[in-house]
Amino acid sequence: GKAYVYGDYPNYQEFAYFVQANCSVANTVENCQSGQPLTWNFFGQALHAYKVPGTMNGTNYFDLNNWQNGIGHGGSWENWSVNNGVFSSVAGTAPSCILQNESFTNESFLISPNPFQDYLFFEKELNGSIEIYDELGRQLFFDKNYSGNFIDTSKFNLGVYFIKITNQDSTFIQKILKK
Repeated sequence: GKAYVYGDYPNYQEFAYFVQANCSVANTVENCQSGQPLTWNFFGQALHAYKVPGTMNGTNYFDLNNWQNGIGHGGSWENWSVNNGVFSSVAGTAPSCILQNESFTNESFLISPNPFQDYLFFEKELNGSIEIYDELGRQLFFDKNYSGNFIDTSKFNLGVYFIKITNQDSTFIQKILKK
């Protein structure tokens, strides 16, 4: 649940940062090439960071169960970006990610295996959209007009993912694991 932050602020500038990529829409690095300065700007909001000063008694915290509302005590949200190799941090707001949407139906789809390796299979053929996100909320797969009963996941790294299936007027989201 809660990450309590200890330190000796304000005597020392001791902070913990809880960082999340801006995942409200596609957020790709604009320039990440060898020998060139990094640009990951995304309108000055490439990353959202909750900055929490550490106190001797640990009164400041961040609630890891609720990134969307930024529930915490004693901290503040910042927007981070890098433009032509120069880092920028300005006052910001909590991220709002599609995976934290609570307005979906309870329709279920059997997805197997879970954990998966190179393929995900569906119990029945699907006709709709399929999205797969990593645990930071970055969209890795999207097919607006998917029709079929499996997805090739051989290029995915090991880790936790979320699959979002939208079929007519219903939406289903499930956590999946690649081993």
